[in-house]
Amino acid sequence: MNNINQEAIRSVVENVLARLNNGQPAPATTTSPATMATPAVGMGGQHGVFTNVSDAVAAAQQGYLDLCEKGKEARATVIDIVKKLCTSNAEAWGKFELDETGIGRLDHKIEKLQIVKLVPGVE
Repeated sequence: MNNINQEAIRSVVENVLARLNNGQPAPATTTSPATMATPAVGMGGQHGVFTNVSDAVAAAQQGYLDLCEKGKEARATVIDIVKKLCTSNAEAWGKFELDETGIGRLDHKIEKLQIVKLVPGVE
């Protein structure tokens, strides 16, 4: 069984969310291809992480391979972190989603983020 460093996984997720929330890149903590892509703010002031699709695809592929290597326990940890972040940020993220899309109702968006804890994970 692989040794999982939950704090490292939590740090990666928090860095990604910091990028999305502030439009600023978080400092890279590893030298894997997934973190070597140049972060950038997209066109029209939209938040972006990569300057082109090829870099995004390469990072996604490397992230997938890294997560596969770590196994089911790591996936469960990542899912748990994402669920906790969704529920604790439901109001702010729901408002952000509504502002960005202009579709739906704020109370529905908040509720959707709060009930994510009921969505099955690796089970």
